[in-house]
Amino acid sequence: MDGYIGFTCSAVTDKFEKFVVFLGIRKMHGRHTSQAILAESEQLWQDWKIPSNKVSRIMTDGGSNMVAAGFDQIPGWESG
Repeated sequence: MDGYIGFTCSAVTDKFEKFVVFLGIRKMHGRHTSQAILAESEQLWQDWKIPSNKVSRIMTDGGSNMVAAGFDQIPGWESG
C-alpha cells in the first residue's frame, strides 16, 4: 500500500518575522514503518541542507510509528 508523508517548516527570519515553507511530500512505498518514516525525514533534511541540530520541534499525529521513529526523543516533539 502506498501513502504519502508531507513536511513543512515554520521558522523566523533574523528580524524575527515568522514564515512557513512547504518542504515537500514523499511517496511512501509499502509499510509506513518507523524506519521508513525516519529515513524519509532525514533525507528531506539533507536535501534542504538542514542540520539536525537546527530541528528544534517536530509535530506529528502521535501514531505508534512516529513515536517508534524516535521523534518523541527530540526536544519540542508534540503529537497533534
